[in-house]
Amino acid sequence: MIEAHFENIRNLIIDNIRASKSEIKIAVAWFTQRQLYDAVLEALERDVKVSLIMMKDFINCGIYGLPLQSFVDKGGNLHFVTNRGWTMHNKFCLFDNSMVISGSYNWTYSAETRNAENVIATDDDNVCSHFDDYFNRLWEESFAEETIPIVEISSEEVIQDFSFIHDELEAMVKNDRAPRDAIDNLKKTKDDADAEVAKIAKPIMPLGKAREHVSEKENNLRQIIIEPVYFDGNPIKPGECVLLKTISMPFASGREWVFAKRGDTLPKSSNRNLCNAVDLTEKNEGNVICCNLKKYIEETIFDATIETYLNESELLRIENLPCLPKNKCRFKGRVDISKSGLLTFSVYCYTTKERKNTEIQLIEGEDFIIG
Repeated sequence: MIEAHFENIRNLIIDNIRASKSEIKIAVAWFTQRQLYDAVLEALERDVKVSLIMMKDFINCGIYGLPLQSFVDKGGNLHFVTNRGWTMHNKFCLFDNSMVISGSYNWTYSAETRNAENVIATDDDNVCSHFDDYFNRLWEESFAEETIPIVEISSEEVIQDFSFIHDELEAMVKNDRAPRDAIDNLKKTKDDADAEVAKIAKPIMPLGKAREHVSEKENNLRQIIIEPVYFDGNPIKPGECVLLKTISMPFASGREWVFAKRGDTLPKSSNRNLCNAVDLTEKNEGNVICCNLKKYIEETIFDATIETYLNESELLRIENLPCLPKNKCRFKGRVDISKSGLLTFSVYCYTTKERKNTEIQLIEGEDFIIG
């Protein structure tokens, strides 16, 4: 069976939630719709296992978001994906591994009341199996939180996604799921962010073109030349971010995991499967593995590539690992470097089922430059 649906999508999803007997897997970028949320809570009360992956941002985790702690308290499994570097833009759910609903429909008030949406529903075994495999991969690459975070809206988020956030809040206000001053608060946040940007904004002009300026005091004509920013002799586009250093994590074997190379533009993301390069069977102090951050510049001189700059610092310390021989403790690593130079490093241990995260702010002018 395969069906296309363009109307009553919320009711279709609720019907399948209520019909589920063992397990529901949900991956949606944004989730604000209370009727869908209540149906999920009811499934948990029937001892149906529910796993949910969603974005960790203001829409999902802000002050107007759903009370996600009640989902966790009732036994729901919740993983987040940050919006740095990549967007988990999926909208699908898998019911008892035997029915998939997937399409354009986010579980939001905008999708329900403002947008034209569609989904496909199918019980094809092959399709369900593929979605199950993909969900499990997403689960490994996402992370849990000990307590549900309250995410404040950032200046970058409100500037880049103002229309999307505004539309969703407006739909929530109309459905009595957010206070009427939510829109005013959002607009004030946007105005404050724009004012901060205006203080540091660079004038944007065509490269090499001069602008004439009349001095009010002297009333004479003079030229102000806007010099472009260059990298390796080439001009950088306005607003483009370019790395000045290769960034990697060295391994005990002498090899390294290169996150991003000198000359790459941001944002940048990288994933890798990792394992313990040292023997943990003889328990050391806390069975610790140190993940180090390595930054260097490579230059080619007479056809030979050499490191002309290098520094190394501790990125993350993983403690209390099980006593396992070399290569038997396995991890999944992910690195995201945002356009503002924020490096987010996440490691998930398949053995202990634990995740550790850290953030490091790269330095503008030293690690990267902005055109």
